Amino acid sequence: MTSKSRLPIDRGWAWVIVGASFMNIFCMVGLAKSFGILVEQFIETFHISTALATMVISVSGIIYAFAAPISIILGEHFTARAVVMIGGVVAFIGMSISSLLLSIGFVIGFLGIGFGIGNATLYGNSLVMVGNYFKKRRTLANGLALAGASIGQFTLPPFIQFLLDTYGLNGTLLLLGALYFHVTLFGSLFRPIKGYETKSCENDSKIQEETELQTFIKSISKEEVNYDVKLRALMASTGSIFLEEDTEATQLNDTGVIQNGHVHDASERKNICRKLFDFSVLRRPVSIFYVICSFLAFFGYFNFILFLPLHVKDKGIDKYEKALMLSICGIGDLLGRIGSGILGDLNVIQRYKIKAVSVILIGVVILCFLPVNNFIVMSVLSGFYGFFGGVYVNYMSVVLIDFVGLKLMPKVLALILLIQGCGAAAGQPFLGWLRDITGTFNIVIYICGITPLIGGTLLLFYPLVKKRDDIAQLHTTAKYDISS
Repeated sequence: MTSKSRLPIDRGWAWVIVGASFMNIFCMVGLAKSFGILVEQFIETFHISTALATMVISVSGIIYAFAAPISIILGEHFTARAVVMIGGVVAFIGMSISSLLLSIGFVIGFLGIGFGIGNATLYGNSLVMVGNYFKKRRTLANGLALAGASIGQFTLPPFIQFLLDTYGLNGTLLLLGALYFHVTLFGSLFRPIKGYETKSCENDSKIQEETELQTFIKSISKEEVNYDVKLRALMASTGSIFLEEDTEATQLNDTGVIQNGHVHDASERKNICRKLFDFSVLRRPVSIFYVICSFLAFFGYFNFILFLPLHVKDKGIDKYEKALMLSICGIGDLLGRIGSGILGDLNVIQRYKIKAVSVILIGVVILCFLPVNNFIVMSVLSGFYGFFGGVYVNYMSVVLIDFVGLKLMPKVLALILLIQGCGAAAGQPFLGWLRDITGTFNIVIYICGITPLIGGTLLLFYPLVKKRDDIAQLHTTAKYDISS
């Protein structure tokens, strides 16, 4: 059996990776989408404006925007396991210290920075790990892993409201820090897939080393070595040496070599600082196109859930009904993620079309909140918002792979996380400021609804962008051939 066939692609430990990603994203997104409840508490505790209260999640977003690409690159260099575990410890410390509530600036510094660093380390690395461990069932795996956000959003809002009523804001922040600390446990399950390549080498060596070495020595003694066949000597961590036919010599020269039982990527020899933000991927029109569409969709989708508790409070909805609405969003989100994952793997409809329609419908549902005052109707709208949001988030990385391929996916994803995070971080205080000067959240709802409408509509023009991208790639190839 070859080393490649022993990799747990679409099976075995791959499903453990899905489970670990599920729990990490449960903590991250569940808390992030429940933050509107905490914003209300910050306003009441420190007697501050909405714009200043949102600075906590805004600073978290800024940290996330810049640390997420760095974390992905560090994950490639030092393994996702180490990066996620360190991020969990940092977030735990920051969130726990913020529970002292010395001032809003103190909370912004420790909670915002700690939560941002923790989120940055786990989200991108989780998506990359799932992408590495799955091929045929990648869409379903992404849906199941990202369903942690749905369960977190369903579970945590009532739980946080209960903690606030029972232990107050300071006790709640301390307990939420302890909850987030579990990220280190689940991050420890992110076993590098390269370890399986090394392990396969070790197992193969035990079976083949004596036979192959004897054959090799015999061929030398008879001067019958076939120099047309390239052989490579592989040393396992046990010290055993064995030979195998180098059928991927060219690829290994480009991508890496195996030495002392470890796989060393050629890219790892480069300076990490030069890899943090690889803007060269923006030379491809399809990369620019997807970044713009993702920014517009994310800006309205994420900011709306932050301001939803405050918006419905102005309409007379009580605190537990607010929490219930957020939980209903989580239920819809779960159904959207799993259902769209199964539909995407059937290849009945092109995945970018499913994502585009879902983003457009997110915008429509958000705008429908404007004239509604009834709790039941708003709960139904919350379910639809969650459902279409689940479809959108589930297809984020999958459609990206369809557009640019698995090789470029981490680099483009890093830029998307950077731009999305900066946009959301700048948008939250701005939207809060608009609410403060107008005295109503209507303008906030308008902006959050219109931006996904634009982003989803643009995404439908992908075939035109793909033609332009194909032409650009042909020109690039032609220039390379001429220079060669």
